[in-house]
Amino acid sequence: MIVTFTLKRGDSWTPRPFEWRQGSVSGDPVNLTGCQVRMQIRDRTGALVLDATDYLKVDGPAGAVAVSVPASETAFFPVEKLPFDIELTFPDGTVQSTKTMVLHVIRDETLP
Repeated sequence: MIVTFTLKRGDSWTPRPFEWRQGSVSGDPVNLTGCQVRMQIRDRTGALVLDATDYLKVDGPAGAVAVSVPASETAFFPVEKLPFDIELTFPDGTVQSTKTMVLHVIRDETLP
């Protein structure tokens, strides 16, 4: 099952933080302290729409990564389904990525 988020183009995008847990969703948080995190949003051809790395904040002890993309960035997103994932690089060099998710961008009816 692909996780899909819906965003109206030109709105701020701040989904619930993504959490890493040990074993299952009810497991203890994975300590992300010292991890580097990256996120890229691409269009259906694979072209980069936004390198969202600068809009990520890691809460290491909670095992969470918060995303907060401002409206000034999403105003230029194409109206389509945009794949993305979040990639973590742990201090020991291990790299783990989330499953690919989709940001479904819909048209904004209220234009400037």
